[in-house]
Amino acid sequence: MARGWYMSGGKYSSASAKTISQVWEWYVDQVLYQINEQYGEAAGMINDKINEEFGDSADDVRKANKDGADLLKEAISFPIGLTMTAQHVQDDGAKYGVDELEYWDEEVTLGVDMEPDYLYEKSDDGKKLINLGVRNVCIFDWMGIPVLTPPNYVVQFNTWMINVEGRIDGFTLVDADNEVHPNPVFGHEAQLYTRDESRIYDPTDGSIIGGNVPIEFSFSTGTFIAVPPTGKPIGDILGGYAETSSEYGNILRK
Repeated sequence: MARGWYMSGGKYSSASAKTISQVWEWYVDQVLYQINEQYGEAAGMINDKINEEFGDSADDVRKANKDGADLLKEAISFPIGLTMTAQHVQDDGAKYGVDELEYWDEEVTLGVDMEPDYLYEKSDDGKKLINLGVRNVCIFDWMGIPVLTPPNYVVQFNTWMINVEGRIDGFTLVDADNEVHPNPVFGHEAQLYTRDESRIYDPTDGSIIGGNVPIEFSFSTGTFIAVPPTGKPIGDILGGYAETSSEYGNILRK
């Protein structure tokens, strides 16, 4: 974290600001030191083992490892949150000028966590299932529709309507750059905004003033396929005109 965030006119804004800034610098220095120490020791052990096992081919092995690492570095990324600039704007979306009293902007990093995680596949009797309710309806004959009449088939064509429904029981928005919760080691702690199925109470007298319910969603989409004539069906051979997952119809509240 930049020291300038806690300074104004070349001086720290407050004693607390100086403390947080100094602790941050110490913490970052310690992390860098430990990384360098551990990395240097591990790299030396790896090099010694490569030399021992591969002899004259050791340099070729190290080059292959480096090329593979460079490829993965270009192809793979692991986003943790979405960084953006939050700004105070007027009703028509126009920005305030930097000299105006209403002007305000800051960098924010937002992350989202939810339950269930629909990107997580759970194992069930050797099959992998994403926990959504899905219904797949074949619009045409399950054999597909030939374009032109026999024997002059050009392609076989079929289309499906797909209905999806789901429910998010717990939804948490994480504001990772929020400094309203100072932490003496990390500078600040994230601000969490959580929505789950619960009642909302007035902290002054304990009375119920509202409640949250799970986020529910449903939508319909479609797909189609066209293939050269094969003499085989291109529809739902086993499921007939409609196939429905076990969750469909049991997720949304009635």
